[in-house]
Amino acid sequence: AAGVAHEINNPLAFMMLGVDAIERMLERGGSSLEQLRRMLDDVRHGVDRVAATVRHLKAFSKADGATGPSVADMAEVLEAAARMTSHEVRQYGRLELEVPDGLLPVRGDAAQLEQVFVNLLINAAHALEIKKTGTVRLGARPIGEVAVEVTVEDDGSGIAEADLAQVFDPFFTTKPVGTGTGLGLSICHSVVTELGGEITVESELGEGSVFRVRLPTMRRALTPASPARRAPRSRVESRKVVVIDDEPAFLRALERLLVPDHEVFTALDADAGLALIAQESPDAIFLDVMLPGTNGIELYERLGRERPEMASRVVFVTGGSARPSVERFLAKVKQPVLHKPFEAERVVALLRRVAG
Repeated sequence: AAGVAHEINNPLAFMMLGVDAIERMLERGGSSLEQLRRMLDDVRHGVDRVAATVRHLKAFSKADGATGPSVADMAEVLEAAARMTSHEVRQYGRLELEVPDGLLPVRGDAAQLEQVFVNLLINAAHALEIKKTGTVRLGARPIGEVAVEVTVEDDGSGIAEADLAQVFDPFFTTKPVGTGTGLGLSICHSVVTELGGEITVESELGEGSVFRVRLPTMRRALTPASPARRAPRSRVESRKVVVIDDEPAFLRALERLLVPDHEVFTALDADAGLALIAQESPDAIFLDVMLPGTNGIELYERLGRERPEMASRVVFVTGGSARPSVERFLAKVKQPVLHKPFEAERVVALLRRVAG
């Protein structure tokens, strides 16, 4: 728990200092854009660190409450994980990816599995830190038609034999306080075993480690994604957007993001939001799930009864909920869900999706 607090409080501290410094620089004037960019880069780095810690905690808390596996393309999962970690690995060594064609799809949610392999790749990269050089290898192979085995191998510092039995325990870490939460491998273990798979490790101190993840296949091919979904848009089409959230700072941030290209209307509660929807007939509605009074789910259900064409334009926004009923609703609802924190590109993509 101390490691988790440290992982959140440290970046929060330099983010707050950075924001204060930027405000003072803007008030004084005369600061260069390059100086501001460097300070904003530090703030962004802090945001990324806090977001990663929160994702770990959310995944850990949900590991025993999965709603049932879907289907994941293992090649796409591994390629995405490699892309997301390539910068981190390059700081210490090189990343080699070897994924054969024709792997059968596996049981599991693609985003959750990506997080598993991101965790393993980041750990492997950090194992190279002492040597300042080395290789991380990510590979996969079919086990007949019943499973896919993925290996994450490094030639870094290795794990002491006495620690091997504990590496998948929650909050256990061999890293110094402040450089890890001790949740990453525990999350990996929970996700993989929940899907009927297994994860093992072999390691020798000073020589490196090999993590093996074996996941059951679905024994059927995936339908290829339509190329049209990936086609770039040549221009931004202006849309009417209603944002309903009880956090004023979030409303302002989303408005600043969208206003250059879109007409944005904001509301702090369901009643004001309904009035805006009736008045503007928006192309997209970003709707906070946990609104005070009438919550986002109740508002969505009312739209479904009274204005179903508006209900189809909803994007749910959530920072996480302790209520199992809310999590079950979000897992089965057809409308897209935007999990805080998120990147600007995700907002734009979902706006396009619901607005058509």
